[in-house]
Parts: sequence; structure tokens; C-alpha cells
Amino acid sequence: MAEKEEKYMKKRKKKRKKKRGESKWAGMPRDLLVFIARRLCLSDQIRFCAVCKNWRITPMEEIRSPDGKPPCLVDYSCQYDGNRVVIKCSILPPRCQSAKKFLYAIKRDDGHKFVGSEARSSKHGWLFCTKLNEDHTLPFLFNPFRKDIIVLPDLDPLEDSGFLSVVTSSSPSSPSCVFFAVYASFPYHIIATCGKGDEDWKLYRFFTSTVISQIVCVQSTLYCLSVDGMLIAFSTKDCNGTVVVNPLLLSQLTFDYNFVHTHLFDHNGEILLATADFDISGLIFKDWKVFRIDRSQGCWVKAERIGCLTLFPSPFKSNSIAVSGLGEGMENRLFYMNGIEGSVFTKHLKDGRCRPCPEIYHIETSFYGKIWL
Repeated sequence: MAEKEEKYMKKRKKKRKKKRGESKWAGMPRDLLVFIARRLCLSDQIRFCAVCKNWRITPMEEIRSPDGKPPCLVDYSCQYDGNRVVIKCSILPPRCQSAKKFLYAIKRDDGHKFVGSEARSSKHGWLFCTKLNEDHTLPFLFNPFRKDIIVLPDLDPLEDSGFLSVVTSSSPSSPSCVFFAVYASFPYHIIATCGKGDEDWKLYRFFTSTVISQIVCVQSTLYCLSVDGMLIAFSTKDCNGTVVVNPLLLSQLTFDYNFVHTHLFDHNGEILLATADFDISGLIFKDWKVFRIDRSQGCWVKAERIGCLTLFPSPFKSNSIAVSGLGEGMENRLFYMNGIEGSVFTKHLKDGRCRPCPEIYHIETSFYGKIWL
């Protein structure tokens, strides 16, 4: 009996020593944690945040800086695993030969309602997900770093309007963050807004002569791109007031426009547009063109160069990303997923060449459903 007690006490001492060692590292200054985490790839950042509670609560918008690192490709699913609900994420970092797989068990009584959800886009390190039901849409956000879920109020179906996307005014971890959901239809559209902790969405209806296809939120202004190439801006500074339509920012495109393969980007307040040209079959990418806004003339202007920017258009989601500071080998380029080839291609705006780049993004299986993060 005494021998068992002695073994038990030794184990307790070891655990205490281990806990004391962990607590020393857990108390590292936040600035130092951010400095270390920013130099890790996305999969290592996820492991970094899982070390302890103090490391996990470090603001993700500081760790996952949008500039200086190319995005990863993420495959998301939520399903039953035995008697529990789990989120499965397969993350392919750049210059890795295989994807990193992560499993997160949803520890909520209502976890079943997330089963079958899909990721639509990403921002500030969060995945924007929806679960489509017969009588409503469940929108929520999932952070693979912090394993956090932010559930938004249900979105009820609105007559014949089709749900387009959800965007935010700032990082979802900010208390002042406002969420915007857009329903696209004709001849009217609906913008629904809610803040963190709100139980309902506020609806604003406006009439247009066209159909909206993509949206981005920049500095409290919601920019909506229509299927015929017009850009419509809505003031979102006062969410309790009426949405303001500014007709001065309607910009008519001056080139052959294919809204299915057109992508809207925002970077530090600048709006860019990339559109793809195809060969005669209409299936294979032949070329890409990039445009900037000339606000003085109210039109799109072709950009021969985008400087230190790199564009990552996404074919299946409202998830196109612009990144700066990736270095000479990746700047002034587009990286896009080619459905015919089943791989990621790159296009340099200066020399005009399109080529596969398996050395940067090595896709083992179909990328259908994958998004940039």
C-alpha cells in the first residue's frame, strides 16, 4: 500500500513540475507570441495556438497577417463521427507536398445543426460557413486557430431572392464588427445587417437595373459588382439608417465581360477586378486581365502592372484574395485553379505566360470546394 502511495506521489510531483514549466512559457508577452507566430506557416500556426489557453487567445488578425505570406488551400467539411459532430479541415500550405489534416469536435448541445455545412469564403483567419435548410439558412464563422464558432442569427428565405454571401466590416473578433448578408435577385436586392450579439437581422431593400454577383466590404463601404460590370457602393457607417446608394460610383466596364469568371479584390482600400479570357472551347483559360477604378472618370482602367501585389482568384467561392510582399518570384502575378488541368496555374502580368506551378501548390486530389485562407 505504501509503495502505491509513493508511486502516486512521484507522478503528482512530475505533473506539477511539468505544469510549472508550461506556465512559464504560457506567460510570454503577447508581442513576442505574435512575433513568433507570424513566422510560422498556417498549419504550424494552428498547432502554436493549441499549446495553451494564453497562446490561443492572442488576436488572430495579428497572427494571421494577410500580407507577406501566400494563402493556403483549405478543404472544409462538417459531419458525424460516431456519436459526435466534427469539423474536418484539410489544409495545403504553399510549397508542401501533402495537405495537413485537422479534426475539431464541436462541443455544443446543438452541434448537429452544423452537419452538412460548407465554407463559402475566408477573412481575417475565419472561415465563413453556411448550412442551407428548407426554411432558413444558418450562417456561422469558424476559426481553425482558436477552434471558435460564432453563430449568427438565422437568415430566412426572402421571396425569390437567392442568398449571395456574408462579409464583415472588420475582424469578427472585434466587438464593433458588423456582418452583412446580401440577397441577389431582380429587380431588387436586400442587404441584411447585424452586430455581434444581435438576435435578428435588419433588412434594407433597394432596386437596381441589374443583378449583383460579388461583394466586398472596404472601410465601412459595401461594394457590389453586378453581372454587367457595374460597381455599386453602399454606405454602411450608420447601420440603423437607410442604406445609401451612391450613383457616382457606378462604373461601366469597357471590355468583354464574363461575370462567371470575374473576381473582385480589395487591398488596403483599393478595389481591383480580374477577368479571364478563354480559348475557343470556352473551357481553358487563355489569359487574364486586371483593372483598377478611375474614380475621376467613373470607369475601370486596365492595369499593366499591380506592383508588389499577388492575386488569388477563386472559381467556386466568393473568396478572391489580394496579398502584398510575397517577393520577386510571386509578385505581379495571379494564381488560379484550372478546372481542366486540376492544378494551380500562375500568370505573370508582364510576360503574359500562364503555366502550372506544382512546386508552390501541389494538389493531390480535386480542388473542387477548396478555398483560399
